[in-house]
Amino acid sequence: MEMAKKWKNGFLLGKFLPPHLGHMYLIDEAMKQTEKLTVLVCALPDNIETFMTGRKRFEAVREHYLGFKNDCRTRY
Repeated sequence: MEMAKKWKNGFLLGKFLPPHLGHMYLIDEAMKQTEKLTVLVCALPDNIETFMTGRKRFEAVREHYLGFKNDCRTRY
């Protein structure tokens, strides 16, 4: 079976509130289809109360994908 051509760059954004297996599946599938993937974790300012801060969500996503072969960059 012939492999589909990969896109050079991919971009995925979300709140990831909280990060769960569905988010990880979405990121995994996007990584299979791109050479470089940027994941943007959207958040409200830190002074607005939520049960999980944007910084913590960002760190959870980033930590899960550290060291992956695909260039998966996370931004906060």
